[in-house]
Amino acid sequence: MQLSGPAREGRLARETGGRDRGQSELIGVVLLFGLVVAGTAAVVALGGVAIDDAKGQSEFDRAEQVMTLLDSKVATVALGDSSVKTVSLGRSNGLYRVDESSGTLRIVHRNYDGAGSTKTLYDQPLGAVVYRADGGTIAYQGGGVWSAHDDGGATMVSPPEFHYRDGTLTLPVVRTTGAADTSTSGGLSSARITGVSRGEAVYPDPSATYDENGQEYRNPVENGRVVVEVQSDYYRAWAGFFRSRTEGEVDEYDSNQTATVALVTLGTNGDFQMPAERDGVNVRGMAEHTLDEFDITLRPDDTDSANFNNLQWSLAAEEGRQQFEVHLRKGGGSGCDIDVSSTVYYSDDGGDTYHGWYADDAFTTHCEDIDGDGDDEVVLDANLVDDETMLSYESLSQSQLLHFKPDTLEGTATFDEHGVDDGTYEPGDELPLSTLLEHYFSLLAPSFELTVHDKNSNTISESASSGRVVYEGDDNYVTYLQVSESEVVVELD
Repeated sequence: MQLSGPAREGRLARETGGRDRGQSELIGVVLLFGLVVAGTAAVVALGGVAIDDAKGQSEFDRAEQVMTLLDSKVATVALGDSSVKTVSLGRSNGLYRVDESSGTLRIVHRNYDGAGSTKTLYDQPLGAVVYRADGGTIAYQGGGVWSAHDDGGATMVSPPEFHYRDGTLTLPVVRTTGAADTSTSGGLSSARITGVSRGEAVYPDPSATYDENGQEYRNPVENGRVVVEVQSDYYRAWAGFFRSRTEGEVDEYDSNQTATVALVTLGTNGDFQMPAERDGVNVRGMAEHTLDEFDITLRPDDTDSANFNNLQWSLAAEEGRQQFEVHLRKGGGSGCDIDVSSTVYYSDDGGDTYHGWYADDAFTTHCEDIDGDGDDEVVLDANLVDDETMLSYESLSQSQLLHFKPDTLEGTATFDEHGVDDGTYEPGDELPLSTLLEHYFSLLAPSFELTVHDKNSNTISESASSGRVVYEGDDNYVTYLQVSESEVVVELD
């Protein structure tokens, strides 16, 4: 029976819709299966990467532990009482090796003679035991353990044998020698550590000298700066270590992978013979507000029959735009009892304005039989940190100074670093001489030179005069060097 138009169209729609629904269901199953396969592959891939990353990190962590153990064993051999130690390196996919040429340590004393001369006190390769795996290295070097990443970063795992405290730098250098590579993949390996030398003196060392003049490697260290330089793949981590252990001047040089730390030596500290005119007393590495003692003893020149009647004598310093002068001048009296005035001058703007302090009778001379021949000679003993000697704030004339020329007195002088003496001072106000010198020395610190000026050159016999200055060092100074060298051989099995 032939269906009419509408009936035929309905039948075709039902048949076609059934086929479409069947095809849609099949496509849905295929798509779902594809998504499951793709998701599974992604999970497997990402999981594999995560597992590899975790495995790699685990191996690095294990290598750090091994190197830290190696560090302690090397220290026992190099610095302790054992001659041989063995360390198990364990299983790893990385590579351990000994690199004798890895890194160099230098110790340089710059300006050791005060005339600009430089002396290299030590310059030797450090060597290293290095673990290499994908992503970076871990190494024992110079008594410490270091980690470097292929992206250029470096960190310290454990610190080297480098100790700085109260101006003493103790540096037992540990050198690593030996030549071997070993892959520990699929098996176990070990490192055998054997001592070659232990604690050989580098500084102080009376058998070594700076130059032909015979200046020995002795403490205390004087003049200039002592610079420790480490060239290493791990130089950035070394620099970070230097910054954490000292307040010295630390620099990094990417061009040659070097880290340096510079420590200044203290200048004159203690008793000294008075320098000749135009020479100076060097103050270096001085911490702020630590001037404990400053005394001078002046004796007249034998050719000056007037003794101290012509006295005009100063110690002056100039650092950048800072100017400082403490001036002593003969006042009233005669014979053994001569009054000596004292002036303290300071400017921080090159002399445009200044602080001026003055006392008319700050000190008085006395007489001594210096040579034991029965003849008394006049002597000035001046304690420049005397709490009882008071100076008033006032304008100064040229006659009250010797080296600098006073221009305009600041209306007030403000001190804000002294605790009980903090405040603003106006003309006529008084402060102890000790406070003035401690304050102005702190502004000049850490390093400056007090130059001798004697207006009448034959008034004072500087060679017969003396002084004493005592101050504490700041956080970037060195007084004593204790440097030794030990060498170990590391054999990998």
